[in-house]
Amino acid sequence: MSRLTDKISSDYFESQNALNKRKGTIIEVFVENEDDIPFWKDIFNGFRIQTKINPASKTSLNRGKQEVLKMADKAGVFMLLCVDSDYDYLLNGATKQSRIINQNPFIFQTYTYSIENYKCYAESLNQILIETTLNDNQTFDCSDFIKKYSEIIYDLFLYSFFYEKQSQQENELYQVNYQIKVKELDAESLKAWQEENLPKHIFPISDFCSTIRLLNNIDFKSENDLESLSKRVKEKLASLPEIENNIKIELQKELGHLGLSKENTYLFIQGHTLYNNVVSLIINPLYEYSKKQKIEEFKKLSTQEEEKTNKIHQYRNQLIHYSSLLQTHKYYHQCYLMDKVKNYIEAYLKTHFKTD
Repeated sequence: MSRLTDKISSDYFESQNALNKRKGTIIEVFVENEDDIPFWKDIFNGFRIQTKINPASKTSLNRGKQEVLKMADKAGVFMLLCVDSDYDYLLNGATKQSRIINQNPFIFQTYTYSIENYKCYAESLNQILIETTLNDNQTFDCSDFIKKYSEIIYDLFLYSFFYEKQSQQENELYQVNYQIKVKELDAESLKAWQEENLPKHIFPISDFCSTIRLLNNIDFKSENDLESLSKRVKEKLASLPEIENNIKIELQKELGHLGLSKENTYLFIQGHTLYNNVVSLIINPLYEYSKKQKIEEFKKLSTQEEEKTNKIHQYRNQLIHYSSLLQTHKYYHQCYLMDKVKNYIEAYLKTHFKTD
């Protein structure tokens, strides 16, 4: 008896569409996890296409990018895959996984490191604060802070990317050689070979992320947070093996051509670090300060105690927490990398479906 996993393919869903013509063409889309569904559904809703979006596996609770990519060979016109880019977009075909993602016309990617990077789109943060506090008297520019933050971490990001690329390529070569050695060596000799040849990662992404995270809620009345970050970054750079200048210049050109700049580096760093250890630590103190500022305004303007109490009560009932809007806003559609996502979908539709 064949399993459902054996049936899942573009051809299978094409036949399902043929049997249910009255419903119109429905494209099956697989994403990494449940929380990715609203993001991709929102994007596809912008096109004249019906989609049904599900997490990585329909037959188990297995989730994640690797689960999605297991279906790469079965993707097609009627079955699409959507993944976070991580570093794969910037790797631009330098590794096997990057080639799969960048060259398969039925795999769509974020181009940012992950969906979280879109949620933290710098140009949206001031508006999020206004909407969640109903207060437009902001004296701190979140967007400007994120751009300065990006400029500080830019050089270290180049090192992170360079050594991550090197590590992934060495791991691929190691896996190829390992399969050869398994056939040639006995168990003891194979173990010795592994110990001698196991790739060593000079600068893991986890190390990079621990360096670039903010350590506390920002003090938006001082520059100490960025000064402290700059110091940590310089110390980490000094501790790493130097990259030859000509290689570094070529790397800057290559990544710049793909859209990376000093001001937008935050879009390409690990999304969870950006969301939890940078943006949340910026917005949280500003959110609390803006609420307090507005309540103090009501207190000063009130002529009666009851009036003051009612107004403050009404204000608090109108508020939503910044974390809710940070998760659900759509302002990232203004991000230039979102244009790449939409252009890829448009190309897919023009190639395979008649569109007006």
